[in-house]
Amino acid sequence: MPGQTKATQVDKLTSLPSLGSPLAHELFAFDPAGNLLDSLPGKDGQPVDTTLGVVGDNRLRFYQDLHFEYDVHGNVTKRTRGNQKAGTQEVLDLTWNADHQLIESNTTRHGVTQATRYAYDPLGRRVAKSDAFGSTHYLWDGDLMVHSQRGGRQALYIYEPGSFVPLATIQGAGEEHSTYWYQCDQIGAPLELTDEQGQVAWAADYKVWGEAVMRSVLRTGTDDRPISARAWGSKPVAPPPPPPIEQPFRFQGQQFDEETGLHYNRFRYYDPVVGRFINQDPIGLEGGFNLYIYASNSNNSIDPFGLCSTKLNKKLAGVAYDGKQAHHIIPEEIWKKNLSFFDKIGMGNMMDHRSNGVLMPSTVKKAKQMRRRYYHCGSHDNYSSQTEYGVDDIKNRFNNGKISAADARMEIARLQEARRITLTAPLMPGQSPVRIY
Repeated sequence: MPGQTKATQVDKLTSLPSLGSPLAHELFAFDPAGNLLDSLPGKDGQPVDTTLGVVGDNRLRFYQDLHFEYDVHGNVTKRTRGNQKAGTQEVLDLTWNADHQLIESNTTRHGVTQATRYAYDPLGRRVAKSDAFGSTHYLWDGDLMVHSQRGGRQALYIYEPGSFVPLATIQGAGEEHSTYWYQCDQIGAPLELTDEQGQVAWAADYKVWGEAVMRSVLRTGTDDRPISARAWGSKPVAPPPPPPIEQPFRFQGQQFDEETGLHYNRFRYYDPVVGRFINQDPIGLEGGFNLYIYASNSNNSIDPFGLCSTKLNKKLAGVAYDGKQAHHIIPEEIWKKNLSFFDKIGMGNMMDHRSNGVLMPSTVKKAKQMRRRYYHCGSHDNYSSQTEYGVDDIKNRFNNGKISAADARMEIARLQEARRITLTAPLMPGQSPVRIY
């Protein structure tokens, strides 16, 4: 069974912090199923296996000062962290409903328990959370959370087209509001928020699994922005405090919950301390044999839905952790948007067919190894829009009776093959790999 072996794989992983980040390199050990194993650093900085354990059923129960308990369905029901005798213990109790949705959390710190309840709409999107101090309500546009409100304060979120990468947020109460702009890293995780004057209003670095470490944003008066204004000889007046900023986003599709430290990931909840989901994958083994694992490499892969499907990867004979990504030639969102058309021409169930897929290198290094011109990492709006234009042209001619269903299928196949030839173009001498965008 997966996770039932003592063999280990040792990796040195580091996120890609911004320039000047104080975060150090991090060392981890894994079993062959991709489960994080507890370890102690050796003399040379490499993990030693004196504390390496067995992760039965891929359910992580111990890691460093963390202890996890599960229900019969594989949902984490209790997470204990810290030392009780030292007075640093934190206990998180979690309650799940019959649909395996988190409906209540109880966090106990320093003898005080904070209870929070969660509500979902019929599509499984979280629409509210409530605690003793009030409630936060959320509005969605498809799978994107676009608006939140707590009391009189509201926040509107704007995203890059066709992606989960945040672009800007407008926040305020009543008639007062401010606009902030996101500066994100290579996988779309926010590093900074800048205000309308271009000043940094929020900043963070990330550990390798997405746990944010806040950076102090100082106002010294040396950045061409006065900290106060007063007449000569008058007493200094303290500047008004900056407005509170709501910045919930972490990895793409994830929202940080301060009360638990977890990330809400649309269909599941993610623990950034250990880089795993705390409930099993709703799509079962289609997401891989480890039902808790996140994307294979958090430095260049994302899982915005918490449904990391390897269905296409399997059809293409891909191997986990091989440095390649299964790419839908006609992207999933375009296929689903035109599902009625594909059904009419007899291709409705072929989105994950190998004819609509290609294994692509996921990094520059892998592209060089494979001698490939293009690599796949993150969103690709330009590619998607060009492909959608081709699909729309075929669909419109079919709907207008100019071509038959058989002709439409043939033209879709030609479109797929043309895209495949482009995506697998060889890397020529003197060229550098290019990310499809």
